[in-house]
Amino acid sequence: MTLFERIERLREHVGRFANARLLTGELGRNAELKNEVKQLYSLVFGRQLTGCLHCIADAVFEILNNKNTMGLKPIEYLLPASALLHEHRN
Repeated sequence: MTLFERIERLREHVGRFANARLLTGELGRNAELKNEVKQLYSLVFGRQLTGCLHCIADAVFEILNNKNTMGLKPIEYLLPASALLHEHRN
């Protein structure tokens, strides 16, 4: 599953809760959701997420409202297996 798909799945899941308090309660009950948030946070921000459930709930909103993840779109092209990528230099 791509990063885009994982964030969209998180966005759909979080949309079911009316407020942050309900989301925090769900994070306490749902270990799979909690682990997914921690993994996504690590991928998006490059650092480990530690702390209480409120910190993890805040991280959900950081992930969803980050300017780098808000504009993510699915990849519409594929590179052939033999394609070489070259760094452009001026």
